[in-house]
Amino acid sequence: YIRKKMSSSRKHHLKSLMLSIAKDLLEEEEIEREEERGRYMAESCPPPSLPRSMQELQELCREIHRKIDKTDEERYDLEMKVNKTNKEVNDTEQINLLYSAKPLITFMF
Repeated sequence: YIRKKMSSSRKHHLKSLMLSIAKDLLEEEEIEREEERGRYMAESCPPPSLPRSMQELQELCREIHRKIDKTDEERYDLEMKVNKTNKEVNDTEQINLLYSAKPLITFMF
């Protein structure tokens, strides 16, 4: 079995061809991502309906503030739970260290 060497121009041509195909595939993937993003936004984020009067605008602001307040309360509650859990874990680790520690002083009898 004799293996022929590929000429440098042939190697260059094949490399250029592979890079061209890869570039086309990347461009297609980007187009697909943009289309998917557009579909997701259309499904998940309907266009906002803008208030027509000052009263509607004020009500929208009140609703947004209620949602912000609720989210802040939930965030605070979760932070407190995390802090409490972290303290319990630290306390448990300290207790485990105390029970597993070897005595530093040995008595001779």
